[in-house]
Amino acid sequence: MTKNPNVVWITLESVRQDHTSVGGYDSDTTPNIANIAAKSRATSFSHCFSHSLWTPPCSASILTGTYMSSHGLGMDGSAGEKIPAGLDTLPELLSEEGYATACLSPSPYISEATGLDRGFDRFTRLSAKRLLNAADPMSLIKYALGVRSDGPGFTLNYRRHNLSFIMTEMAKNGSRN
Repeated sequence: MTKNPNVVWITLESVRQDHTSVGGYDSDTTPNIANIAAKSRATSFSHCFSHSLWTPPCSASILTGTYMSSHGLGMDGSAGEKIPAGLDTLPELLSEEGYATACLSPSPYISEATGLDRGFDRFTRLSAKRLLNAADPMSLIKYALGVRSDGPGFTLNYRRHNLSFIMTEMAKNGSRN
């Protein structure tokens, strides 16, 4: 039996490829992504384009392989839009081929609200309100211990607390949900 290769798909929002380490930028802006891309079986793409100016239609196009005119998400900008039930998503297709799929998303646009959670074996929508239920205790402890040196310190303003540390720890350990 042939084992499927691992696929790690990282989507960054509002990042130009030519301003990344992989894209040849002068500063080492994305060293971990560069390390992943340097692996012998890794692939990165330098000639990509966006299907829209905002997250819902772009993400829907990535996850369905279709244009906005096919998936319809973000066409009229109204809340409650979802991708059509009959349109296959990449996670569904990967699952059919025997891949285990998981998604960590800090975005409400990539969630059950838009249907972009469909097909993932494990899907975790990470937000300030969901943090305690989603993250494992060790990740939360590591975050708390480093918040003064690596973050904004303790404040009541949750918008100042970046979830990227917790997301990275969850990805390394496998998400609980």
